[in-house]
Amino acid sequence: MFGEILPKLSFGDNVRPSQVTRALRERLITRQKRARQSATVVVVVIVLLFNSGLTIVALNSLGAVPWRSVFLWEGAGLAATVLAIWSWHSRLTAFLQEAPVAVAAVLESTVTTLWGIGGLPSWMRGSARSLGETLEDDEEGTSDEVIRIAKIRLRFRPGFATEQLTWDDLRDELPHVDATKWLFSGGWGTFAYGLKRGSLLSLLYAPESPAHCRIVQRIHSTERRVGELQ
Repeated sequence: MFGEILPKLSFGDNVRPSQVTRALRERLITRQKRARQSATVVVVVIVLLFNSGLTIVALNSLGAVPWRSVFLWEGAGLAATVLAIWSWHSRLTAFLQEAPVAVAAVLESTVTTLWGIGGLPSWMRGSARSLGETLEDDEEGTSDEVIRIAKIRLRFRPGFATEQLTWDDLRDELPHVDATKWLFSGGWGTFAYGLKRGSLLSLLYAPESPAHCRIVQRIHSTERRVGELQ
């Protein structure tokens, strides 16, 4: 049989399709909004720092360059950038609300450590607003000082959300989608480190382009951990 030489497929602590509820989608959307706000803050801070230097130059050469036009064009560029960020994240929010769920199997997982590169500054990561968000950041590794990138190769069948999946259901000759996802990872025990060959997880995917998909991380385990601490 095809699956005899492969590890047994297992969800472990990963989210099952039946657990992708409306409440879980709302939590994903909340995190997406945090990412949108953080990205907007980063752009605005960079522009303000650039403008500080530009203003010093302008004060020393008022007649050399039409500075009013320069600042007007820069303001228009900033507005367009912020609008693009909000538009992009709004589409992602709509995707999280409406995308169907499928079960996927991990074919390969590789973690690369970027030695000597520290984590993002706290002002760029955004601060957790609750105990639950703090635990989620720890589980995803976003609060660690060393950046690691996990390359996850997945296989799934769109519309196939059964939780009783075997390797025979994912044979090459059956209709399927292969996707590669890149995740930021922290130390041992984070979500990405727990994904090995044979791990099952839930995906949200776009029906018109199934390769456009998103892994649903194990927020439900965080909820349990929050309950244990209360």
